[in-house]
Amino acid sequence: MSNGVNFPLFGLGTWLAKDANQLRGGLEAAIDAGYRYIDTAQLYGNEHIIGEFLEEKYKAGTVKRSDIFITSKILLRQMIQRGISTIPKSVTPARIQENINIFDFELTPEEMAKFDEVKPHVRIFLMTYALKHPWYPFEKVEDENKVKDIL
Repeated sequence: MSNGVNFPLFGLGTWLAKDANQLRGGLEAAIDAGYRYIDTAQLYGNEHIIGEFLEEKYKAGTVKRSDIFITSKILLRQMIQRGISTIPKSVTPARIQENINIFDFELTPEEMAKFDEVKPHVRIFLMTYALKHPWYPFEKVEDENKVKDIL
């Protein structure tokens, strides 16, 4: 990653894994096989299952939290400016309460126009220009050592 931390090459994707038993079985097999990277999103509706599973593994000493990489998606300021309610990811329960206020900036008309250029039904696009925004709020979380890196 940009901060020198080695990111695992392989991970477990959890999209479409809504059945708790099926997901827990997949997580168990992945951890046993040495996987340390799990991809999820609030939209998938299974983050709570992943969290409960990992907490059990941490308590059992099977794996350390510092060895696990969890990637997720943050819903963007662009949606708020369009009147769509979003709740970004958080790293502590206290931050969950503050999340609605985390976006203390607005995107410029030029930045909003870039979002408008994205074709419908496109799932992935690069937004590196947004990371350069002077008020981009997520670097603070990295500075507080609550995340390994922000990509």
